[in-house]
Amino acid sequence: MSASTFRDAIAIEKSGIKGWVPFRYELIGKNDTIMTGGVPRVLTRGPNKGQRKWDGPRSQVAVTQAEIDVAMARYERETGNCAECEGSCKTVAGWSATDGTRFRECTKCDATGKAKNTEAA
Repeated sequence: MSASTFRDAIAIEKSGIKGWVPFRYELIGKNDTIMTGGVPRVLTRGPNKGQRKWDGPRSQVAVTQAEIDVAMARYERETGNCAECEGSCKTVAGWSATDGTRFRECTKCDATGKAKNTEAA
């Protein structure tokens, strides 16, 4: 999980609404985020069939960098895996419409997939 994945997971948990998914991200300062979301419905017909649409009630949730850091540390402590690459040894290096997602070796764990400072719980 990257920090953005942890951010989404924290926001979903904080919303307290079953099926809530964020769709808008607003950066506050350098690292904190206000996320707007709701429970989407899946379109069943037309050219956008299968895509989600947020046309119901919306709510906002704030996620701080401190919350992300705590969640990442807990993940590493519980699994022993690097939180940045989730044990896969690779992180996202970039994306383009022609080539898709590009990956590189994770620098946080030196491509081992294991957390560097795993303390016994």
